[in-house]
Amino acid sequence: MIPIESFDIGGYLVMVTQSGLIKKTALKEYDTPLRAKGIRAINLREEDQLKWVMWTDGTKDIMISTSNGQCVRFDEATVRPMGRSAAGVNAIRLRPGDCIVSTAAVDKEDKRDLLVIGSQGLGKRTPLEEYPSKGRATQGVITLKVTERTGPVVGVQVVEEDDEIMCITSQGVLIRTPVAGIRRTGRNAQGVKVVTPQEGDRVIAVAKVVRFAGETPADAVGG
Repeated sequence: MIPIESFDIGGYLVMVTQSGLIKKTALKEYDTPLRAKGIRAINLREEDQLKWVMWTDGTKDIMISTSNGQCVRFDEATVRPMGRSAAGVNAIRLRPGDCIVSTAAVDKEDKRDLLVIGSQGLGKRTPLEEYPSKGRATQGVITLKVTERTGPVVGVQVVEEDDEIMCITSQGVLIRTPVAGIRRTGRNAQGVKVVTPQEGDRVIAVAKVVRFAGETPADAVGG
């Protein structure tokens, strides 16, 4: 679900599929009479799935992270606007066995960090400025050295110092931790222990705790 005040705000819906295709369509193209079955948002290739949708104002950088620890960053201007029925173009060149786990739209001078966590609970945060904007449809750069100790990347979030995150494990355990407790490291580092899953358990997802206006971190609720 993408909440908008009205179709008059302009901008685009940027869509990314499981296989690594990206498509950008003007928001106004979805301002059509209501239909019981909805309208076509994107034409998907056989066995592909639409996994991420973001609203952008046309000036953002798109960041796509994979389970094998790669991250590609590129200017959304390199993706030309397409009609609703288009399928899209390549966003990232995936290696065999790799898959996308996260997408984000960030400002070009964004000073926040990219938090990356593996299935074994190791993670790190690295300033976004360490991720250079490269061409679309490349393999990107290393964001986490994936080993047996880290496990594959399962969660990626754009965070600030006073944010909190929740790690969810395969056995249904929620572990909440402050971002400030995760030290900054370079892109090539393996990171530090963020959470310690019990034996036989593993982290499967990471969510940022949503804090509403006027709340302190202790008041915030998970989202």
